[in-house]
Amino acid sequence: MRDRARQRSPDIRRSVRRPGRWWLLGALLVVGGCASDSVKAGPANETTPEVVDAPVTEVARFSAPSATALAVRPDGTLLVGERLTGRIFSADPDSATTSNLATVKDLDTGMTQGGLLGLALTSEGGILVSYTSPDGHIVIDQTDASARNFTRRWDGPKTAERANGGRLAVLGGDTHDQNTLIIGIGDLLDPAKTPRPDTANGKLLRIDEEGGAGPWASGFNNPFALGSDETNTIWVADNSPGEQPERLLRVTAARAEVVASWVDTRVPSGLAVTDDGALAICYYQTGDLMLVDPDDPQGGTGPRVADDCRYGVVSLGDGRLAYSTEREVVVVDTDG
Repeated sequence: MRDRARQRSPDIRRSVRRPGRWWLLGALLVVGGCASDSVKAGPANETTPEVVDAPVTEVARFSAPSATALAVRPDGTLLVGERLTGRIFSADPDSATTSNLATVKDLDTGMTQGGLLGLALTSEGGILVSYTSPDGHIVIDQTDASARNFTRRWDGPKTAERANGGRLAVLGGDTHDQNTLIIGIGDLLDPAKTPRPDTANGKLLRIDEEGGAGPWASGFNNPFALGSDETNTIWVADNSPGEQPERLLRVTAARAEVVASWVDTRVPSGLAVTDDGALAICYYQTGDLMLVDPDDPQGGTGPRVADDCRYGVVSLGDGRLAYSTEREVVVVDTDG
């Protein structure tokens, strides 16, 4: 990729504020025991399989403190969002050349799991950014491909200190769900509201272009680690409170399935579907970035790509991944 000219970062201004609306879009899916018994999980793994390191080659790394938000443009350019600063910038994953795009200034970073939370792209190349606003709500703003003139796409629920969620994903495929925007919302420390279709608690929500929202799946604690397989499937590695097992789920508009669970605490913080169909899962607690076979998930484990992953991971194609540590983004080639 060619080096891009640096440009002054515009502030994200709310030129349009659309009210959030709740639409019951199809049947409400329920997963997990906290909301329904309709989906049964097998016994959780009591022991962690032996970790085997995958052959990887480091391609590049660059500074990006607390980079909770990662996305990839069609041309392979990496987009990065920093949780505490609100800075959004592009990066060449080969040369590590970066260029500032925008900064979210009206950002609430006072809570443990607040700040800039997610990035995604529209079908026209615009940028979608989710974050916690100063009035204490999760919101989504949108811009065109120039990363200027952000407008409000969705006003979401009141945040809590933890279990907010806030990650974004876009459905692919050739169904009517193509290009559907999905946001994961945690139970907001009030799981009793999760079964209710008129609340955001513990759900994957679909957000339409006019700012309307409706439940797409429900029954989660904190689906912060989620990713699309670019068809009609969302994979979720769900955090769980206390002694409840963490879970790996395959979710579509028709059903939700728990494919693995485990009792050791790893705190999944990022998930990406690779170009060969594996799941790259980042675990905040352990720092492990693992390649998980969705057909044989082995309790959410597999070959370890890195031991310093903290905030997220994204697939760049051709066997390459970009993941965020405490203070950097690292690009690796998993084909060795």
